[in-house]
Amino acid sequence: MTEQPFLSPMSSDTDGAVTSAGHVKNLLVDPRLVAEHGIRFDERLGRIGGEDALYLTSLERAGIERRFAAGAVVREQLPDDRATLRYQLRRSYWYGNTEAVTSLED
Repeated sequence: MTEQPFLSPMSSDTDGAVTSAGHVKNLLVDPRLVAEHGIRFDERLGRIGGEDALYLTSLERAGIERRFAAGAVVREQLPDDRATLRYQLRRSYWYGNTEAVTSLED
């Protein structure tokens, strides 16, 4: 697994740089900005995926910048069954589907 790109760092941005990388699980956002722009998760995508990616795209389109925090620490417990090549390949395929779905929703 360590020889594959699955465990590569998400970003090499400098601290404070505007970035398009990131996930909802490691996002801090001012709820006043979200409310002001009426940004919400699209519940239609809840079963097929992509609601988080579309949410982040909506933030970006509203002019809400995401910035990279080099010192931020995010921890996640990874079940053993996710630390396999098979799981990571399926996950990458799923991300491709998510990209297609959210691109169509734009």
